[in-house]
Amino acid sequence: MSDNYCDYMYTTGLNALDSVLHGIRQGDNLVWAISEVREYRSFVVPLAEAARNRNKQVTYFRFAEHPPLLQETEGIEIIELNPHIVKARS
Repeated sequence: MSDNYCDYMYTTGLNALDSVLHGIRQGDNLVWAISEVREYRSFVVPLAEAARNRNKQVTYFRFAEHPPLLQETEGIEIIELNPHIVKARS
């Protein structure tokens, strides 16, 4: 995606996907149905790198048992969640 996008436009980091989606706008949700985690990595890594290249903070909420898809580094924050903790209802 070229650098002439508005501040509210984002990129997936994959030009062909950006072309299909016409870019990503703030508040958009991208949902993937995958069979294996490695398939998802193909989308997550370019998205995170594109965000970092535009000086956007990436927050990765991690709650799975598979190896992390991203590494914590400048511009990428990882928040570890325990999916086995359930808050009791009042």
